[in-house]
Parts: sequence; structure tokens; C-alpha cells
Amino acid sequence: MSEDRKPSDFDEFLRSAHGISTPSAGQNGGGEQKKPTSAFWKFCYAINIIIWPFIIWGWTYNASLTPEQREAMRIEVEAEKQAAQAKAKAEEEACAKDLSCIGEKHNAAAIKACSPEIEGLAKYDHEWTAWLTRFSRMRWGSKGNDVITYLGDEIKFQNGFGAWHRYRYECDLNVKTGTVLNVRANLGRMQR
Repeated sequence: MSEDRKPSDFDEFLRSAHGISTPSAGQNGGGEQKKPTSAFWKFCYAINIIIWPFIIWGWTYNASLTPEQREAMRIEVEAEKQAAQAKAKAEEEACAKDLSCIGEKHNAAAIKACSPEIEGLAKYDHEWTAWLTRFSRMRWGSKGNDVITYLGDEIKFQNGFGAWHRYRYECDLNVKTGTVLNVRANLGRMQR
């Protein structure tokens, strides 16, 4: 900074942000300034001290491998990846045969797809009594393992006189396509 220029407010802001004190005329001869030591730069320095040794070790380790060792490592990684994919596929197939597993997996899709259809059954008005647990039960649908019937009783329908009545409802959902096949509602609650 030249002698004839006065420090601006922005210069003062930068100094205060980096922890630099503005020297007065009598302090340190007026010319020396403290170097910035913000927490950010300390953090960057610490990260560099920690990370660079691992990067260098990785380069030297990888450079010391023979082509046969690299190929063996690649085959091992590929085999682990295929084993993980096979395990995930087996778990998915097992889940598709278990009603509680596949039903819970598609519960959010059932709420999203079935709720408007159930609400459409109301002649006048409707009111949900629960927001998250609209379906308390489920069973396999009539068309095999692709269809699940979700059941619940968390809605009230209003009649022509303004009175509210609880209804039980069913929604047939194709879990493969996510489409609603049929909805039904009857007066009363489900048996507990």
C-alpha cells in the first residue's frame, strides 16, 4: 500500500475478516503487519498434511504393481461387483414373493396413487383422519403377485345432511406399473 493512499473501509473489512490488526503509527513502527491466520487456511493446511501422503503412497503403490497384479485386482473387483449385483437381485426376488416386504416397499406409491381415487368416491366432501398411515393392511390381489390390495379406514365422508361417517376402503394397485386398478369404499370401520 502506498503512503499517500488511505485504507478504505473494504481494506479494514478484509483485515478484520482475516484476523489482521491494523497497526497504529506507534505499533511496530507502523510498517509491519500480522499475516492472516484464519481458521479456513489452518483447515486447508491440515487437510493437505493429511491427504497428500495418501496420494503419494497410492501413486507409488500403483506404480510398483506388475501388469499381472493389476489384472488380478481388476478381476477381483469385477467379481465382487457381480456378487453384489447377484445378491441384490436375489433379495429383490425374495422381496417380490413376500407380501409384507413388497407391500411396504410400494406403500408410498400406493398412498400417492390411491388417495385421489379414494377421495373421488365421496359424494360431497371427505376428510382424512391420518396423513401418513392411510393403509393399515394389505393382501395379495386377485391377479397374482403383481397386484396388491391396500386396505384402510382413515377417511370420513360427508353425507347430504353434513354429518361425517367413517369409511373403510380398498385399493388394488399394480406394483409393477404403479397404476390403480380399482377402489372401493364401504360404511364403517375395519375390524381390529
